[in-house]
Amino acid sequence: MATLGQELRQQREARGKSLEEISQVTNIAIRFLHAIERDDYRELPGELYNRSFIRQFARAIGYDEARALQLYERQSGSPRIPTDEEVSRTPEFLPSPKTGNALLLTLTLSIVVIVVAGTSYAFPGWWKFLSHPLLSSQKTSSPQAPPTPSAEPPPVATTTPASPPDPALPPPTDELVLELRATGKCWTRIQVDGGKQEEFILLPDDVRLYRAKEKIVLSLGARQFVSVTVNGRSLELPSRDGITVKRAVITPSTVETGLMGQLNPAADLR
Repeated sequence: MATLGQELRQQREARGKSLEEISQVTNIAIRFLHAIERDDYRELPGELYNRSFIRQFARAIGYDEARALQLYERQSGSPRIPTDEEVSRTPEFLPSPKTGNALLLTLTLSIVVIVVAGTSYAFPGWWKFLSHPLLSSQKTSSPQAPPTPSAEPPPVATTTPASPPDPALPPPTDELVLELRATGKCWTRIQVDGGKQEEFILLPDDVRLYRAKEKIVLSLGARQFVSVTVNGRSLELPSRDGITVKRAVITPSTVETGLMGQLNPAADLR
């Protein structure tokens, strides 16, 4: 049975395309294309990059991308990663900065509601006792002597002009302005306002800007190499494994309410 590299090379030669042409179309270095045709995956930069390179290589020569990934997983022993269709079936999640605090607040409010409801049911009109004279605290004060008349005229009260009110803050904008600034290589997938997904690899010192009205769905292969800024605020997106970001949904409401994680400047980990 032919290996992945052999099948890709046969398909490429059958279409009369050179590796230089494939490199120009996919922006993949020729040495990586040579490594794929030799089935030498140790020369490739990493797992997410390997899959992206193989998919782009197969697409450029008209080869079945799903079969290419299956052969790669079989040969390299790499664990299977869900396809885009399977990922789209999973519910999108909005990252929360402090899930534990949110659960504690919800539990506390629930207990307060239960206690108030139970007290109202057992003792109707219980709140009326709070205004009873015996329960109201009264401060005792010693009698004071009446003021003696003074010949001096009372001081005239002076009024100071009130300080002008603080200028109103500008209303929050509904537009999303996303900036991606890379310090290292990072596989990236982005979808703006439900449009077509864009998949690419950010290189060191790359800067990309995106504008959206409704939402931006962002996935990163190595979040430590990318600084994410939305409307001038640096965001640290959540990650289940500490490295990758899977389909983080950014909307104007999540940015305004601060639900995108710690709003601290992202540290340069290079």
